[in-house]
Amino acid sequence: MSPSCCSTGAATRRSRFSVLSVALTVGVLACVSTESQCHEFFHEDVLGTSLQLQVDSPSLNADRKTEAAVLREIERLSRILSSYSDASEFNMLLKGPRIPRKTSPELLEVLEACNHWSTISEGAFNPAAETFSRLWSRCAREHRLPLQDELDEAVRLAQSQSWEIDGDAQTVTRRGNAPLNLNAIAKGYIIDQACRAALAHAPDVTGLLLNIGGDLRVCGDTAKTIGIADPRSPADNAPPLCCIRLRNASVATSGNYERGFKIAGTHYSHIIDPRTGKPVTDVVSATVVAPRAEEADALATILNVLEPTKGLALVNRLEDTECLLVRKDGEILKSTGWDGLSEPADRVGFEPENGSPESGDTSLDPGEVPKEATALLAAFDGVAEAPQQQEAVQGALWGEGFELLVNFEISRPRRFRYNRPYVAAWVEDADGKPVRTLCLWVSDFQWLGDLRRWNYLYGRNRKFVHAVSRATRSPGKHQLLWDGRADNGQYVPAGQYTVLIEAVREHGTYGLIRQQVDLGDKPFEEQLRGNYEIRQASLEYREKKPSDESEGKSAS
Repeated sequence: MSPSCCSTGAATRRSRFSVLSVALTVGVLACVSTESQCHEFFHEDVLGTSLQLQVDSPSLNADRKTEAAVLREIERLSRILSSYSDASEFNMLLKGPRIPRKTSPELLEVLEACNHWSTISEGAFNPAAETFSRLWSRCAREHRLPLQDELDEAVRLAQSQSWEIDGDAQTVTRRGNAPLNLNAIAKGYIIDQACRAALAHAPDVTGLLLNIGGDLRVCGDTAKTIGIADPRSPADNAPPLCCIRLRNASVATSGNYERGFKIAGTHYSHIIDPRTGKPVTDVVSATVVAPRAEEADALATILNVLEPTKGLALVNRLEDTECLLVRKDGEILKSTGWDGLSEPADRVGFEPENGSPESGDTSLDPGEVPKEATALLAAFDGVAEAPQQQEAVQGALWGEGFELLVNFEISRPRRFRYNRPYVAAWVEDADGKPVRTLCLWVSDFQWLGDLRRWNYLYGRNRKFVHAVSRATRSPGKHQLLWDGRADNGQYVPAGQYTVLIEAVREHGTYGLIRQQVDLGDKPFEEQLRGNYEIRQASLEYREKKPSDESEGKSAS
């Protein structure tokens, strides 16, 4: 399936930049509004993952108030629904006496939703799947697979009744002894409630997008182009599997490629079929579009568990709900109305119609542009050529057979929830000339000047900064992929290159990691020294996986 929906679609004299990336599972690819300003905010360690917020409103002040309202509501609901805080209302219910307990409307609503999805999925959705997660985690630490007797006992425990709800009295009674976890539905529910609270708090806001760890909702008078991550290439800056257009709807993706258990060198999915106690194997990614994030969140998990044809049949029975499944052999399955959401590739672009923003200009004057940056500036106009191929042993185009993974982790301050620093990662050739930008993560243009090295070389290209990558992994952890191509799309020759990762906090600390590498026909792994902003980083130069013959085949 072609990933061309990631191209800029600009005139031919413009180069195609590959810095565009997708969230872990889902990434937003544009933030352009012609009637109101759009500001983006990023936070890490929110519900155990990353948060991205886009707000369309007449003023930055209104956007800031909206951001505060969203964060307040998330914190409030976390105190009710968290499976990790001993003090949450949910955990107090689990650990308290087995008597009817007066319950908040929010917890009652989520538990009733769990009952609904468990029934409609015939047991494929079950908060007691936490029983199996603990079993498989313990066995992974012991370097062994679970015994069948252990699985049988866990299934018996998980299939017992977990709670009893009295809707009239607004009470819940804890039943059974199975460990419980609301992760497969609570995040979506919190997204819904946070969006509702934000719009109620800020009437001037015309549109809102809230993305927490790849589950997101778009609401208000706005539409967003959303990229769906390719489970076979899930790096932050990898091209999406496809793109959809979303208005007043939610989307969630769940799959086996980000988390799991590694036993005897084999990866097992963290998504476990609660009917058997075994990790799922057929579906590697399930994406669901639904009116509410809670629905999309629960269904994305269910569709990983159900046999694909049963999952499609379930979605096709639900109103205003669509899905896309990717099987382990690469086959793509779609619900009957999925294609109606698809965004044509020639409409997905990253240049605002009215040009680039003028505020906070940090570009250099023409006379100050360093000599080594002139090739880059020419590339921005689409006239630069790929680096000249070197002779002899360095003549090979390494990207035809190899790829370079750049992994890094942003340092986490000692507090709950924190703003993500602005990050740029790119590659320079042996002469110090920029070859490929891997990511540029900023939330407002006026702070680009603080990214000193990047701004020195790239700062004049104001349209380019609209290609903002989306992080979707565990808080602070990111992966970038260099496929061996320059920004103009041509493969570069084997030889010496330098990988740079630059990070800065707004008016705060600054860090730069620089690592020289020789890229040819020998794979390698290398740990990089971290700094105050980037806790750790590593490089993995590896052979590309052969293309699956089934890649791109689809069925509805």
